[in-house]
Amino acid sequence: MNKRCRLLITTKCPNNCPLCCNKQFDLLKDVPIIDRLNYEEFIITGGEPLMFSNQLTGLLNFIRNSNIYMGITSKFYLYTSIINPGLWDSFIWALDGITYTVHTKENAAELVRFIHVLRDYTLGYDMFLPNLGSIKSKSIWLNLFPEGKKFIEEELAKSPFKWDDISEYFKIRQMEWKKDCPIPEGEDFRRIANLCG
Repeated sequence: MNKRCRLLITTKCPNNCPLCCNKQFDLLKDVPIIDRLNYEEFIITGGEPLMFSNQLTGLLNFIRNSNIYMGITSKFYLYTSIINPGLWDSFIWALDGITYTVHTKENAAELVRFIHVLRDYTLGYDMFLPNLGSIKSKSIWLNLFPEGKKFIEEELAKSPFKWDDISEYFKIRQMEWKKDCPIPEGEDFRRIANLCG
């Protein structure tokens, strides 16, 4: 029995990446509905999960409370291409990690603005985001595809920040698009019964 579940909560996404792994599936037909909650790890994915933040909160609370009742401590990781400081602040306490992927110029600009917010936070200038202080204790990754790297470099050229400023908060993973990317070994790909959206 696999210990990790990649949980699809929506098929909606603001991006239309030509080689998105989810395009290889008929997500309603090929991805089974989750039928158990006793996984050690949940990877929350979509589409774009943060487009449905209220439903995501409810889902995280439901799984967490169910697992507490069963005596299980699961870890939760979120995959997203939205880096809104307020949204991250509202979720980061409930997550063990976040993986952020830059797909567009707007994503790259959001990333650089986020680094600015994190710098202000660590300098004590932003008390309106109380949970962001825990970001360095979380597993925070930046998935970096070649086009995303180019977009980030363009944004860094217009800012006071450098790659070192990004790597202070994000572990950077170089990525390349793969056709028909397989589900990793030891992982189940499941969806919630009523997908958000």
